[in-house]
Amino acid sequence: MLKGDAIPTIFPHHPPHLQKRPSTLRLPPKKRKVDEPLDNEVNNKKNDVKLSVRTTHTAYSKDHIKLLQEKIVPLEKARMESRSENKLLKEKLKRRDTKCGNLQQLEEQKFLSIEAADLLHMNFSDEILSPINNELQASASTTSKYHQYSEAVKEFSVTVHFYSSKAYDYLRGVLHVPHPSLIRQWAASMDCEPGFLKNVVDKLGQELTNKTDMRDVCHV
Repeated sequence: MLKGDAIPTIFPHHPPHLQKRPSTLRLPPKKRKVDEPLDNEVNNKKNDVKLSVRTTHTAYSKDHIKLLQEKIVPLEKARMESRSENKLLKEKLKRRDTKCGNLQQLEEQKFLSIEAADLLHMNFSDEILSPINNELQASASTTSKYHQYSEAVKEFSVTVHFYSSKAYDYLRGVLHVPHPSLIRQWAASMDCEPGFLKNVVDKLGQELTNKTDMRDVCHV
């Protein structure tokens, strides 16, 4: 039989959870004098700790916010620059896609070639070819914003729009003619106040130079 204090050589010691912990007696509390203001000291210490914590926390927050603001300024500037660059790149891609689409559309619709245009110039007058030239110029340009219309096209567009706005809207779907707002802008620049119209008087003067038999005719 083994003794009670015998320890096997294979297991030199027991695991920690099986070992007995030595019991230690708790020391008695220190004696204090009755005259000592315990509650006031404890309260003062608590208040001092709170004040110190609040002061340091406020100072740290201001410095931290200032540091963050200094870091945010260059980041915000870089973000705005990248945003503007991204916008420019999108506009370039949009213009490229629009140009490619217009070129493909021209190839599919098979507009007049240069040889055919030269043949038309040899056989027809400029007034008849003015709408054709207008179509060729509008088809060759990538945008119609700055398209210049000839005087014949302007006169034709104003006349059609004067007689029927619906017919002019249909015509805009077939030919490249000015927008109705542009025609209204041309009409607004005319002096149409009550009384004698200067444009009419000038036109009559031009007619008199060509037709001498109407020199004494008065139109009311």
